[in-house]
Amino acid sequence: MQEATWDEEKSVWRLSIKNLISNEHFSFEVDVLLTAIGRFNAWKIPSFPGLDKYKGLVRHASDWSEEFDVSNKAVAVIGNGASGIQLTANLQPRVARLDHYARSKTWIAASWAGDERTLAPLPFSEDEQASFSKPEDYLRMRKEVEDKYWRRFAAFFRDSPENNDLRARFIEIMRKRLEKKPELLDKLVPDFSPNCRRLTPGPGYLEALTEDNGGLHTDTHPGDHRNWNSDGRRHTQSRRCYILRNRRQCRHEPPLLHQSIR
Repeated sequence: MQEATWDEEKSVWRLSIKNLISNEHFSFEVDVLLTAIGRFNAWKIPSFPGLDKYKGLVRHASDWSEEFDVSNKAVAVIGNGASGIQLTANLQPRVARLDHYARSKTWIAASWAGDERTLAPLPFSEDEQASFSKPEDYLRMRKEVEDKYWRRFAAFFRDSPENNDLRARFIEIMRKRLEKKPELLDKLVPDFSPNCRRLTPGPGYLEALTEDNGGLHTDTHPGDHRNWNSDGRRHTQSRRCYILRNRRQCRHEPPLLHQSIR
């Protein structure tokens, strides 16, 4: 699809399409246009001051390469959204040093449905999979999952008993997972309510921050990330330091529509 233009008079979308195999061009009209190109595919590396002076490799989470070997490297992960949390948990066991830079605090939750979450997959057992061949058993499983995840709306309201219960439970969970470095708790627990922003169970994340080769920075030094370690001292290591970050364009309209809606 090369262009999608809204026809105000006819109330239809005019689409311009190119066949990439035959190079044929054609157009047609539709009443409804659904885009499925993904919300997070337009990744962007932020323009941090001093980034041009950084001498290591800069790689975005959405621009990953299987050939990118982090073994025995000093790595910095910037950002504690879902991608940053997952990167930190998965990279820490593989790198020589991992420093995580987080501008904001965030809740690290257990599964809000009560299910345990781990870094390793949690597959259905063979018996469970076999039971799904029976329509009534499969429907019952689906209803149970729906009941756990979609009947807790009261917990989304600030200061509700359910929301306050989440706050107390999440703090206790975070405290337990930070036992090796309890001083990190105050740097991580937000002042906003649970569910104010997207929750993530973050299996392995807090544990990664408490390991000897892991560190959390909340008072960052713009343009100077490469030179600081988790103790606030400058790196003296001579090996190359790598930095990863996770940020995306926030504009949700598809790029092909950006200039053509009228």
